[in-house]
Amino acid sequence: MRITKDDVTVFVSDAANGLSKQLIESRQTKRLEDVLLEESGRGLLLMRELMDALWVEPLANGTYALGMKMGR
Repeated sequence: MRITKDDVTVFVSDAANGLSKQLIESRQTKRLEDVLLEESGRGLLLMRELMDALWVEPLANGTYALGMKMGR
């Protein structure tokens, strides 16, 4: 997490298997109705709505983190 006077930036990764790049990217175009009954991924839709920017950040172990930024 990084906080400045202009914005807040957060990186989130799953401690077990990491977030798959495909899962993160697929949530960029889906709506809640599309994933309502799926086992995971609804939180990504919520973050897309709340944050100003979302992106995929590669990690050294081959998995990905989700980057999120919210500005003033």
